[in-house]
Amino acid sequence: MHSVVIVGASGYAGAELLRLCLGHPGLEVVGATGASQAGEPIAALYPNLVGAVGDRRFDRVDDLDLAAADLV
Repeated sequence: MHSVVIVGASGYAGAELLRLCLGHPGLEVVGATGASQAGEPIAALYPNLVGAVGDRRFDRVDDLDLAAADLV
């Protein structure tokens, strides 16, 4: 399994990439950044992802160890 961080997940393209990665059996989303949405629940912005993200929140890019992820 590959670990993934989605930078810009609060935008349209980033949200679609997040949705696709969450549904992929070979990927584990370990971070999803959203500069203006940092700290906010992902499902509050994208209710269609509530089943996949649960109570996960958007991360600040500075709070993540990007070098530890397989894909960014």
